[in-house]
Amino acid sequence: MTVHEDVEGGLSRRRVLQGGGAFAAIAAVGGLGYDVGSTRTAHKQRAAPPPTTTRAGTTGAPSSTLPTTRRFASRPELLPPHLQITTGSTALPPGLIFLTPGLGATQPGALIASDDGEPVWFRPLPAGTSAVNLRVQHYQGRPVLTWWEGVISSDGWGRGEVVIVDSTYREIARLGAGNGLAIDLHDFTLTPRGTALVTVYHPIRGDLTSVGGPTSGYLLDSGVQEIDVATGDVRLEWLAAHQTPVGETINPLGANGTQPETPFDPYHVNSVTLDADGDLLVSFRHLSSVVKLGRSKGAVRWRLGGKRSDFAVAPDAAFAWQHDAVRQPDGTLTLFDNGGSAQAAGHPSRAVTLRLDERARTASLVSARTRTEATVASSQGSFQVLPDGHSFVGWGDQVYFTGFDATGGVALDGRFVEATSSYRAFHDAWVGRPAERPVVATRPRTDGGTDVFASWNGATEVRRWDVLAGSATSSLARVASAPRSGFETTAGLAGRPQFVAVVALDQAGRELARSAPLRA
Repeated sequence: MTVHEDVEGGLSRRRVLQGGGAFAAIAAVGGLGYDVGSTRTAHKQRAAPPPTTTRAGTTGAPSSTLPTTRRFASRPELLPPHLQITTGSTALPPGLIFLTPGLGATQPGALIASDDGEPVWFRPLPAGTSAVNLRVQHYQGRPVLTWWEGVISSDGWGRGEVVIVDSTYREIARLGAGNGLAIDLHDFTLTPRGTALVTVYHPIRGDLTSVGGPTSGYLLDSGVQEIDVATGDVRLEWLAAHQTPVGETINPLGANGTQPETPFDPYHVNSVTLDADGDLLVSFRHLSSVVKLGRSKGAVRWRLGGKRSDFAVAPDAAFAWQHDAVRQPDGTLTLFDNGGSAQAAGHPSRAVTLRLDERARTASLVSARTRTEATVASSQGSFQVLPDGHSFVGWGDQVYFTGFDATGGVALDGRFVEATSSYRAFHDAWVGRPAERPVVATRPRTDGGTDVFASWNGATEVRRWDVLAGSATSSLARVASAPRSGFETTAGLAGRPQFVAVVALDQAGRELARSAPLRA
């Protein structure tokens, strides 16, 4: 076994931060609105003009008239990216779209949107901090939202924490890695036994002669930890360099490996999930291999793909530089095959389903999903299986995300208008009941009337808004009503009341919450 020297020291067996942390998210970033004169909001901030909306059915290249971000009078500090959506002849199962706009976005952060591209919830992050892997998971029997946030290095790995929030968007836990490491951005999977599977990266010294480098060079070890969410105890740690020779990599050394600031990345773990028997399935992008690890001692059970594959892989099932390897209930294995990236010219990127015969050690192709317009994702990407044979694909470093029906037909194809992307993209059912109150803003019209703007960031059950108005906060009465029309709903009043408030109503007309009164 090769002996490696840690570049970074320190041990920490426990590290769970409840309700805070070094990378604490900011729910609202101020100072990003602009002055339109006399608009007033309950947040006492200057408001932006009402947004322009792109609805379902938009086709082709983005229009030059479309703004890259959305702007809202009631929440001027939120600037979510504009989404352009094309819908097919079939629909996806009921749900919402989960994205993390990153590099190139006006405001990086976590975004939930409806299938017509309308924002439902947006949580921007401070400059220099990114969010990755926003998705619905289950913790202690309840649906929760989870994501990673932190700082991403120039060579594509992260130092940060994972965040778990409940349906009110209150933070349940903020989790860091143990043993002196930091949680990497690539994956975070909650397990039924209250633990989290995370990826970790660790700069070390090592022998790089097998790839043309120095005897004592610098490399990025990478692997997985299983962490108890409640206590922060590390239940399992597996790092690639202890069992995987550097020479197995397909990643060229280039100019890396000679300095601690630019370590060589031979493994690049980018997903970790549970197999049906409780063992781990780990995707190694820079080995072009998916590896099954014993959960108790970390023994390698088998390797699929790469230089040391234990399977004979059919030519049409071959993959390269892959992401997001997941075992499905029917025993198949799904993954996002980057395949046609700059490092491995070949077929376009695709979402593939493979059938593994673990006795005969063969792998065959069941199906492959590609965009109508061939798309090559040189990095990132995801493949999610939905009910009734539908699926949802995030096209990595490209601006696209696509929902497919059971036959492979396109049910939904979306893109960022802004030049940004989402590491992964998901489509899930989610019910959000925000702990914060709705927000109201007003703007006087030239005809003597008043426009009222209502929003409630993250609420999924609002179907209608009532507007209350009066000469005092103690005597507000219903003066108008409007059906919810996206993230922000506008209602017009004939006069100019002294005070206004808005009330959010559900499908049955029940009150969900109301805003604080605002002097109009």
